[in-house]
Amino acid sequence: YNYNSNDFFYHADGFYQFHHMNTDKMFGYLQDSGFQIKNEPLIQIGGGMCFSEDDYTTAMFHYASFVPIRFSDSLGNSGKFSGYNFMFRYGKDVGPRNWFQATPYFGMGFGNMKLNITKVTNPSGFFGGTFEEHFTNPAILLDLGADVRANLGFISLGMRGGYLVDTSDKGWKAGNEFVNGAPRMGMTGFYYAFNVSLFLVE
Repeated sequence: YNYNSNDFFYHADGFYQFHHMNTDKMFGYLQDSGFQIKNEPLIQIGGGMCFSEDDYTTAMFHYASFVPIRFSDSLGNSGKFSGYNFMFRYGKDVGPRNWFQATPYFGMGFGNMKLNITKVTNPSGFFGGTFEEHFTNPAILLDLGADVRANLGFISLGMRGGYLVDTSDKGWKAGNEFVNGAPRMGMTGFYYAFNVSLFLVE
């Protein structure tokens, strides 16, 4: 694969990301309620597209989904934490570009976290019995970071890292109503990702 630094080109990204958002209050609340859940960095898997213009600007569109965290307690109750975010990022490339790209960027986007709780209400009944609760936590996001990658023929290998700011209320909702007394939780935090890209045009 051959292109010069002034070309327009675009590529498809796939990435594995660690997101260090603050889960202490929410996961601590679940632990105090008897659930066994670990408080550790969240993992996201995602993909997207990057468009590099001939004026050295790059636009990036990325979707990332949290790897679901499942938990349970000794009574048979269970739950699942999941979520996603979608980001638009825009930056200016530095470096020779024909073999190396470094792109400081600013971004904005949105996301949503989901918490599903299944409670056993009548385990000795004829068919048993469960009660499910569904909560959501929408987010409006701002982002500042940098993307670096080594271009190796038709593919590139790289890393991306930055700091995400959740500007939303950070409260949990049941339907359209906020839940009073629920621990606040947002997507604010550092993240870093390892990505592989495939060039789609010469």
